[in-house]
Amino acid sequence: QGAASSPILHGNLLILVCDGTDKQFVVALEKRTGKVVWKQARQHLERALARNPFFQMAYSTPLVQTIDGKHQLVATCADHVAGYDVATGKELWWLPYEGCSLVGRPSYGNGLFYVVGSIKLDHHAVYAIKPGQGQLKPEQLAWQNSEGIPHVPSPLLIGKELYVVKDNGTATCLDALTGKVVWKKRLGGNYRSSPIAVRERIYFCSQEGKTTVVTTGRKYKVLATNQLGGKFFASPAVAGRALFLRSDSHLYRIED
Repeated sequence: QGAASSPILHGNLLILVCDGTDKQFVVALEKRTGKVVWKQARQHLERALARNPFFQMAYSTPLVQTIDGKHQLVATCADHVAGYDVATGKELWWLPYEGCSLVGRPSYGNGLFYVVGSIKLDHHAVYAIKPGQGQLKPEQLAWQNSEGIPHVPSPLLIGKELYVVKDNGTATCLDALTGKVVWKKRLGGNYRSSPIAVRERIYFCSQEGKTTVVTTGRKYKVLATNQLGGKFFASPAVAGRALFLRSDSHLYRIED
């Protein structure tokens, strides 16, 4: 099977994660020529393979972050998340969990990586991780929370708050330092797209085309709701003063 995660650009590299049921690796290509700069096989998949090759798959897009002056690539996969040296592809650290088919993209802030993993199959959790070396020790896991954590939509980190919307339409604001729930509200509908933030506003776009706009921060306040036709799986995008939303049949541009 081919990759389902999106490629990312970093400097002269085009980086792609491929976590299929048959092969699992991370590869960095020279962006202008396609020449392979490095290729790193995934490790720590023994438990997943023992269950079934199907359980080795994952779909998360990686994140590059500078830690202590060096670029790290953080990529979620089946049964664990790992950090890699962007220059060489060498694995730097990893944290185990249980589960496959991970989709949410990692984020970084407050000295922590926020990663969507699993505590068991089909029961997802956010792990707040202090990067290190080798298999991370228990004290390097700042916190974990499995309450209302989505499978498909990625979390949104804004300062000291982490926002998630579960696939069935429940939105939650977590304290990014402790993992405790700040607020939790039912938006309605189903969600595949990830929330985005623009000018202290968060946009939650449901699969059914309803966008709920709420304020950032620790008090839940709805500023607006809007309804568009079609089914929405893609996350909204912003360019300049325009908001772009793509349905199964149309591309919408909304601009003031």
